[in-house]
Amino acid sequence: MMTYEVTKVEYNKMKSILETIPKTKAFVKDFEKHELPENLQTIPAYVEMSRLLELVERAIELILDEDIKRLLTHRYLKGQSYAQTMLFFSGLAYTERTLLRKITEGINDIARSFKMWGELA
Repeated sequence: MMTYEVTKVEYNKMKSILETIPKTKAFVKDFEKHELPENLQTIPAYVEMSRLLELVERAIELILDEDIKRLLTHRYLKGQSYAQTMLFFSGLAYTERTLLRKITEGINDIARSFKMWGELA
């Protein structure tokens, strides 16, 4: 079986992509609210953003560790800040360092999925 190791550059690229997801979600919703459904697939920005959003959601769903999945969903899909995420999950009896390690592990998992799909160059 082929392994998909994530480089520091790929990790940073994935983290940057994830940090755009809340804004991407807002744009997708805006397009869906203001455009006719039959026109959406003809708008390149909508197609690109909705595909990226779908891939990120899919990659997060593939994460086996439920705590990591919940952390990444809260941080990136729900668009919460780092501080809000740390505060929200402080009740899990994890230290901030452990939560950060889990977020890092999750970003690596997402980057590996993107790499396997040929989406992270």
